[in-house]
Amino acid sequence: MRLWGKTEPNPLEADFGIRHESGWVGAFTRRDVEGAIPAGTRIRKVVSEEGDGNPVGTRGIVLGSMPKLGYPWFMYFVQWDHLPRRAVACPGFKIDIE
Repeated sequence: MRLWGKTEPNPLEADFGIRHESGWVGAFTRRDVEGAIPAGTRIRKVVSEEGDGNPVGTRGIVLGSMPKLGYPWFMYFVQWDHLPRRAVACPGFKIDIE
């Protein structure tokens, strides 16, 4: 699936390895950024804002991470326990290691 058109490469695929995997909902990366919580680590949500789909205390696992990109936190792709095989983007300030 291309988000950027038929001939234009998707910069997210090239720069961060973000892609769709068969059997998964949502595009994500399995890359580990140095200094970030490693993929495979169990986490829990510690901050929830209005409009978030998951409350504080929701548990999951890190699938991969992206660099800080000008923010003071990493961006993570997580699979929440109650949403199997669904990759969800989550800023690092909203999660902590379980």
